[in-house]
Amino acid sequence: MEPADLSPAQRRWSIAAAVAAVTVFGISVGQAGPLMSLTLEARGVDATLNGINAGSAFIGVLLGPLLAPRGIRLLGLRRFLAGCFVVDIAVFPLLHVFDSLLVWSALRMFGAVFGSAIFTASEAWITMLAGTEARGRVLGLYAAALSAGFALGPLLLPLTGIEGWAPFLVNAGIASLGLIPLAAAGAGSAGLGRERARNPLGVFLRAPMLLFAVALFGLYEQAMVSLLPIWGLRTGLDRDTAAAALSAIFLGAIALQWPVGVLSDRLSRAAALRLCAVAGIAGAALLAFEPMDAASRFALLFLWG
Repeated sequence: MEPADLSPAQRRWSIAAAVAAVTVFGISVGQAGPLMSLTLEARGVDATLNGINAGSAFIGVLLGPLLAPRGIRLLGLRRFLAGCFVVDIAVFPLLHVFDSLLVWSALRMFGAVFGSAIFTASEAWITMLAGTEARGRVLGLYAAALSAGFALGPLLLPLTGIEGWAPFLVNAGIASLGLIPLAAAGAGSAGLGRERARNPLGVFLRAPMLLFAVALFGLYEQAMVSLLPIWGLRTGLDRDTAAAALSAIFLGAIALQWPVGVLSDRLSRAAALRLCAVAGIAGAALLAFEPMDAASRFALLFLWG
């Protein structure tokens, strides 16, 4: 069934299922980032090595979207997403089994292949279902929901701590909940991935500035998730508050997703992107100023997000 053949109710239900699945996965990702960074910091790992270890996931992030189209053609969208969820659920607890930094890097890279494939496939699904006229608003809703998942993740660490099996098993349990909306999703994914294959590198020629902006955002997000908790510790915050700093950023991301989506529908995508870029640069510059009390710091992190 093609998206155009869906009834409005079927379309809404499919969008809701896709958003719910990736939002639940966002909670596990939001918990995993500070958990791994704070665990390595507690072990006395140098901040540079900590960052390099987190950066190993970038290799997987690059591979996942390139492999997703072929996987969707072979398995279909929902089965492909479900398979990626299962692999992620199985891989993450292994981080507690091994104490080697090299093994952690390999596991994070491998997990990132399937994690980035989840985001790629779900975003393509949502974009296809949203259509052209409401795409900005639907993607704004999706991004707000995903940011809510990212924001909730770090708040789990005060409950689970970073020692023992608990945080790793909780993460796997949360990710497994993402399978529920996938199982309940209706039609609306059959057409995705069935088109004639195209060279993904051609996108670089058609929209270089857009991809440059996306690459910068990826650099910002990965650096923030991996290093902001460490920055918080080294600027005087306790462990739980340093993890909660990530939640402040993602809560801020929730606040403006819908308005930015509306702007991109009514003005232009490029104008909305420029406004976001200016705000991001200003927030980064202001955050560098010290000293700053905790309330001001969290307010600025909220606005920056």
